[in-house]
Order: sequence, then C-alpha cells, then structure tokens
Amino acid sequence: MRPLPDIDPALHRQLRTIESAQGPTVTLDGREVLLLCSNDYLGLAGDQRVRDAAARAAQDWGAGAGASPLVSGHMGIHRELEQRLAELEPVPAQDALRTIAAFRLALPRTILRFAGGRELTLGDLGARQGMVGGINAVIVGNYLTTLGRDPQEDLDLLAELSMPVKELSKTL
Repeated sequence: MRPLPDIDPALHRQLRTIESAQGPTVTLDGREVLLLCSNDYLGLAGDQRVRDAAARAAQDWGAGAGASPLVSGHMGIHRELEQRLAELEPVPAQDALRTIAAFRLALPRTILRFAGGRELTLGDLGARQGMVGGINAVIVGNYLTTLGRDPQEDLDLLAELSMPVKELSKTL
C-alpha cells in the first residue's frame, strides 16, 4: 500500500476478515466478538425467514444494487417495503434513549449523530435527553431524507446544553 502523506501511520486501518455470517456477534480473528457496526442491530440477518425472502427477491429481481433511485428509478419491491415499514409504530422514546446510551458506552470516542426521524421518535424532551445521554453531533435544518426542525431550534438547544457548535467541514 502506498503511504498517505501527512497521516500518522498509527491511524492507518487494517482490513480484517469476518469468518462467520453477519450478526450481532461474529467470528473475527478466531474469536467471537460483539459487532456493533454490522447493521444487524435486531439480529435478523441470520433469521431463516429473512434469508428465504432475500433468496426469493434475488431470484425475482436480481442481485445488483443498481444506481440511486433518483438516477435510475425506484424499484417496486423497495416501494412496497417502504410502505410496509411506514405502517409500523415508531420505536418508543425510552428504547431509543437506551440504545443511544448503550452505543455511547460501547463506543466512547465515536461521533453519534442525530438526524431525521428524531422528532417522531424522541420529541423535544427526548432530543434533549439524547444529547445529554450520549449524542455528540446533530444534523440541523433539513436532513437527507426528511424535513427537519428550524436550525435555530437545534442551535438554541446546543447552546442551552453548553455544547460546542462546529461546521462539519471544519471538523474533518
């Protein structure tokens, strides 16, 4: 690998091989470990019903990821899933706050960001508790996929909690 200029070699990451199926726990370097970044928070990746449905979908729709829906169009199977997910009840605020606290405990140096959906799940009081309980970054204004709160509301909340405000471009 070619060295990167002006970057401490201690910060270079090593590609590691997972030796088992994805899930909340995996075999990594011969050890079973808790994997908090697997995107399998609910442990559904190994569920036989999910695996069977994924196999059927691959047979019917193919296995390619395709381009962004804005570029190539939105697949019917994705739209159907979105409609079914929209009918689900939101996660209770206390469960969301417990999850935030668990991630903060497990990943103390990681940036945990609030983004779209926080008003629906947490409301104003929950957003405040989430910031105190472990969230250390917030996307203000309109989010990637949903309309957000007035940016000044979030900035006022951060000021009230004595949390520093920086632009992302200045922190990278």
